[in-house]
Amino acid sequence: MVAKNIEDIQESPICRCGSWLNHWVRLSGRELSCAVSGCGRDATEDTHVIVDNPDDLFIVPMRKYHHDQHGKEFELSFLAKLVPVSYGNCGQDRVKPFYLK
Repeated sequence: MVAKNIEDIQESPICRCGSWLNHWVRLSGRELSCAVSGCGRDATEDTHVIVDNPDDLFIVPMRKYHHDQHGKEFELSFLAKLVPVSYGNCGQDRVKPFYLK
């Protein structure tokens, strides 16, 4: 699964989770590790990505090196979970796990 790293949306309100990393952890139920395939290092940054539809914005954790490469496309790990950027219900019904086919 390929995801495009986009600029962070600093001016957007953060959901009730308090931070986008907390949002990802809360909804994915996973520990923070970089979502980029082959990396697996500890993630320290929330990264806004798009996959298919540019109107659907997701959060994945990445280490700073990958996070800072805005506009780049990355192959995500088969264990990566995309969590939607949402504010009201924090997207609980829209968490998208991706697995290799």
